[in-house]
Amino acid sequence: MQKLFIIVCIFILFGCADTSGVKNEVIESPINLSHAFSLVDSMVVEDEMIAYGFNSLYHGMKTLANITNEQKYELAAENIFSWFTGQNTADYSMYDIDSGRCYDGINAENSINMNSGAESTIECLSAIQMRGKI
Repeated sequence: MQKLFIIVCIFILFGCADTSGVKNEVIESPINLSHAFSLVDSMVVEDEMIAYGFNSLYHGMKTLANITNEQKYELAAENIFSWFTGQNTADYSMYDIDSGRCYDGINAENSINMNSGAESTIECLSAIQMRGKI
């Protein structure tokens, strides 16, 4: 997963990234993330998109934003975070604000895996904690 994250960051930084897994409708980012998520889709999403994958991407981009103080990375991090709140290929909020749980993932057919194990919930809550809000 760490190697995948590094590859995605390189693609994002050099402008050849694509995010078909995240919709850029909520926040217009100066970085087009659709290429990065196409890369992720081709490598990972054959089975499903999972919370800890998006948490890793979010933490990496948010850390880059914090280190560089560049708005484009902050916006990119927000676009990645939006996967948890429904800006994803299934158009479904992966975080249930009422129960505080996070669903396990989205499978290749864009249906939600409604299981919400501790790992997925912890990963989502970790992203929310780093962001400082839902």
